[in-house]
Amino acid sequence: MKNYIFYMALVALLTACSDNLTDLNIDPKSYSTAQPGALFLAGEKALADTYGAAKAETAPFRVLSQIWTQYDYPYEAQYNLERNNSPLNWWKSLYTTSLINLKQSRVQYQKEVKDADVLRNNLAIIDILEVYNYYLLVNTYGDIPYTEAVTDNTPFPRYDDARTLTLDLIARLDKDIEALQQNYPQSLEVIGKSDRIYSGDALKWRKFANTLKLKAALLIADVEPQTAQTKALEAVSAGIFESNSDNANFLYDGATTTTSNPVWQLLGQASTVVVNIPTQFFINTLKTYNDPRISLYFKPLSDGSYKGGIAGETNSEQYSALSDYWLGKTLPVVLLDYAEAEFLLAEAVERGISVGGTAEDHYNRGIKASILQWGGTQAVADAYVANEPSIKYSASTNWREKIGLQKWIALSDRGWDAWTEIRRLGHPDIDLLSPPTGANGNLPQRLTYPSVEVTSNPDNYKSAVSRLSGQQDVQSGVLFWKK
Repeated sequence: MKNYIFYMALVALLTACSDNLTDLNIDPKSYSTAQPGALFLAGEKALADTYGAAKAETAPFRVLSQIWTQYDYPYEAQYNLERNNSPLNWWKSLYTTSLINLKQSRVQYQKEVKDADVLRNNLAIIDILEVYNYYLLVNTYGDIPYTEAVTDNTPFPRYDDARTLTLDLIARLDKDIEALQQNYPQSLEVIGKSDRIYSGDALKWRKFANTLKLKAALLIADVEPQTAQTKALEAVSAGIFESNSDNANFLYDGATTTTSNPVWQLLGQASTVVVNIPTQFFINTLKTYNDPRISLYFKPLSDGSYKGGIAGETNSEQYSALSDYWLGKTLPVVLLDYAEAEFLLAEAVERGISVGGTAEDHYNRGIKASILQWGGTQAVADAYVANEPSIKYSASTNWREKIGLQKWIALSDRGWDAWTEIRRLGHPDIDLLSPPTGANGNLPQRLTYPSVEVTSNPDNYKSAVSRLSGQQDVQSGVLFWKK
């Protein structure tokens, strides 16, 4: 990891020289003139590009969660994740592209910003994005380098305990939420010129941090129930997402290939190349529930029907393509959204946490928010929730099943979270309902550590493996929050 960090840090500093998204493609000036805003933008964009990546060899999660499957070469669909180095690519993208740029922007802002209040806001926003990066990493692998990561002083970083690390991430969010009390005018010192999510709006970032805190609290609710309750109530009281206008959308300008949405980069610009297709399981689920999002997600075939492929098989027929909306060059990558916030509130109520409202009301609002987010109308959303008996909250007594299923549908373009919710809530049960053809075991519960860690950081790697369930670095090992 040390070698990757040094190399990518140099690349980032040489290339990130503008606050404008498109200008990331302009030839560099020099190492010494890299601006903090450009570094921040590079780190934020790297996070969005990685989280929203359409390539299964980088982010196999839409495939693992069976939103998509592969047209041919179904390695990831069969859970052969090391075939194309998915564990390494995900690890490397977050550590050595996003985190290193964010760290360097922090250093530069501290050198250049003179106003203490403005600097406090800037550092809090950077820290929230760092927390988000580590949240992805720790809940993908388990124990990871953290306190000694992304530093020039420790070439062989130790792996921090995942539970302790997660609690520390929540504590960091507490400090960031406290810091972000008000906005400041736009100026060269303010991060907003470089922020493609909230344009430096401190109050919107505060809402984001509270919603992420609620999410992290419920992640550990089965193993840390009292902490989960306390932190969830704090987050809701301080203010979480209230509508789709709060969504954390990283905006692409579509001016060049690299400044366009990652899905378009893989599937949109090369329309004759079929790489990923919807799964039959996902298509059939939408049909079963008469879900209006089927036409928002996909294009019908010439006969008006929708068809998906079999996970794990080499698919060679004609299948429904992604909708024009999903293939949009400027479609944002969504890091967190209102629909998810409402499903989290529904879960909190079911867990006996007094966040207000009923589980049914929050569940219904989550479904409606998802339909609206994907371009559906309010009338369609209202009618669907009011009239479709198969999605009624009363249709099942298992809250994990009904919330989990609807959350999975809503997270169609957020593959990592779709996979994580299946792992966490157990629904939909892929192993039971749609085991891939030729699958290498059951649905992976984690990614294995990158093979480079075995050779470059062997002592710390072995120590981390010794703390895994079964003391083996395998993808079937469950993480600490899975009771």
